Amino acid sequence: MGKWTPQFFREQYGDRKVPVFERKRAVTVKDSVRLADYIEEITSSTYQNRAKYLFSLKIPREFPELLQDLEPRPAYWEPNWLESKYLLPGLPKNPKTCGRFPPPKKSSTNANAFGPKLGVV
Repeated sequence: MGKWTPQFFREQYGDRKVPVFERKRAVTVKDSVRLADYIEEITSSTYQNRAKYLFSLKIPREFPELLQDLEPRPAYWEPNWLESKYLLPGLPKNPKTCGRFPPPKKSSTNANAFGPKLGVV
């Protein structure tokens, strides 16, 4: 992973377009920019002049030759939530479940988002 530096991406993939977005007065503005321009923007951003956000960049589609750098996958990547039918376009066609998310799991390994946090021993 040491090779994944801003300089590496600027030199190897600088001409590729990447999806970005920014919030302007409570409005989300989506765009695509050259990766070299985006890297310049993020490396020179300040609190007053914030960089746009990179989003929806799919490494297998945009940079398939870099997939070997991601192997072996760390154990904490599993299960891969990106493969969930509930979180990606194409929700189930079943009218009983269409548009609904699965019920929360009741497990001691899941953290809750609200209330006091307790450690698991």
